[in-house]
Amino acid sequence: MDVDELLYPAARNSDPITSHEAEAEIDKTKLEAEVMCAFRALGGEAIMDDICKCLPRYRMHTVAPRFHPLLEKGELEDTGKKRKGGSKRSQRVLAVVPKERMAEARASFMLAELNRIERRIQSALSKKRTYEHLLGMYYGEETIDGMD
Repeated sequence: MDVDELLYPAARNSDPITSHEAEAEIDKTKLEAEVMCAFRALGGEAIMDDICKCLPRYRMHTVAPRFHPLLEKGELEDTGKKRKGGSKRSQRVLAVVPKERMAEARASFMLAELNRIERRIQSALSKKRTYEHLLGMYYGEETIDGMD
C-alpha cells in the first residue's frame, strides 16, 4: 500500500466489496498524469466537465477524486473563479501551477485546509457544549448563566 492509498482512499470502509475491488484496479498515478495532460491541453485552466470531456474513457466519479490530491500536491490551484458546467451548476475553475510556484501553492492549500478543519472542530465543540448544557438543564444539573 502506497502513501496515496492511505491519504486518499477511493472506497469507504462501509462500501461494498465491489467498490474496494474497483478501487484496487485504478492506477491513481497514471490517472493523475492524464488529468494534468488534459489541463495542459485545455490551456492550463479548466472545470471538471472540461476534463471529463477530454478523458471520455473515464467516468466523472473516477476523474473527480484526483483533483484534491493534485491540489494538495501543489500541481493545481483554485483560481477563485467559477463557470457553469453541463448541469448548469457552477464549478470551480482550477489551473495548472508553474513548477516554480508548486511549493507555495501546496503550502497555501494546506493552510486553507487546516483553517477549514479548525472551523469544523470549533463548530463541533460548540455544538457539543450546547448539547451538554441542554442535557444538564434537562436533568437539573446546570442552570442558565450560573443562575440558580
